[in-house]
Amino acid sequence: AGRRLDAMRAAANAPGAKKGTASLPARDDKKFLFMLPSEWMFGKEDVAEGLKVSAAVEKALGGRLMTAVTDFDDGGPNVASVVATVPFATHSSVAAALRSAGGKVDYHTKKRGTFFKGTGVRGLEGSLGRLTEARVALEALVGEKGHDVFLSSDDETSDDATGSRKSHGGYAEGMLSSTFCWVPRGDNPTSRRIFDAVAAGCIPVVVSDDIARYLPFRWAVDWRAMILQVPEAIFAADPKGVAAAVLALPDAVVDALRARMDAARYKLLWNDRAAPTDPPCEANRGNRGKKTPCSEAPRLYMDEMLFRAATGNAEPDAPLCERREGDDARFLDGSAWNAQGSCPPWLAMRGVCGEKAETKS
Repeated sequence: AGRRLDAMRAAANAPGAKKGTASLPARDDKKFLFMLPSEWMFGKEDVAEGLKVSAAVEKALGGRLMTAVTDFDDGGPNVASVVATVPFATHSSVAAALRSAGGKVDYHTKKRGTFFKGTGVRGLEGSLGRLTEARVALEALVGEKGHDVFLSSDDETSDDATGSRKSHGGYAEGMLSSTFCWVPRGDNPTSRRIFDAVAAGCIPVVVSDDIARYLPFRWAVDWRAMILQVPEAIFAADPKGVAAAVLALPDAVVDALRARMDAARYKLLWNDRAAPTDPPCEANRGNRGKKTPCSEAPRLYMDEMLFRAATGNAEPDAPLCERREGDDARFLDGSAWNAQGSCPPWLAMRGVCGEKAETKS
């Protein structure tokens, strides 16, 4: 891979080479499909030289490139070749625990509580005004019964965090042992945290209005059926009220959300083996009766990218499937799914949203 990238760099920088045509086949309709970690790798100056793959590929292949990334910045994508998103890789400890359990989550070992461990006040990244609001509001839950919330700032070590993170278990352990996991917006509306939560069987409580545009495989994963989404402004105004409503959800609702996560888990999980050098997961399916699930993410990625290349669909928000009668457009059209100004029924029933909140299903 390194040699190929060097060759593309050399071709792109060769005297007289035209952008997007150097050392490439003559066919103008040929597309090159790539999956890269994040859009920020295309242009960030502080990326290590060995990781500047995205910019080199973009420069070498130009308009023939179609890229899938884990995330892009607010208002993006800003790079023309980005056409889709893919899941973040799951936290290695969460993935290892899932593999050791045969690919299944034991919900009987989980406590009825919420969990968050991470930075509260973030640095100067993303759309800062909205970026920090939900995370700062989480501080109201530190030390509250039923809520394991541990916060630090960007310039603190983990031992200095609010909530005494040093005396508690780690990030992965918290997700694996909790029923609900807070997923506030990060440097942009999405977060790797939502994929870790699904893998750990921890129901994501998403506090990010615009996350839908960033969620991968919306044509194959019924995201709205397995997460709890809270409008950012509502959470910032009453974090304790929202948290109480989360814990008050009926067991039947919790069980339904878990069942939907179970159905989607291996569509979103990449790391179904301990190391890339291990035999493919599928090779172990018939080994001594083992039936460990295997990742479906590579197939879904290829299906989507090949479909986009064949149809010329390069718009991340565009639906890939025709709607059936009764389908909610928000399941398929990312741009139409926004939590801002809405009040989920489970919050409205407890009066959390206030009289002016608009109630939508």
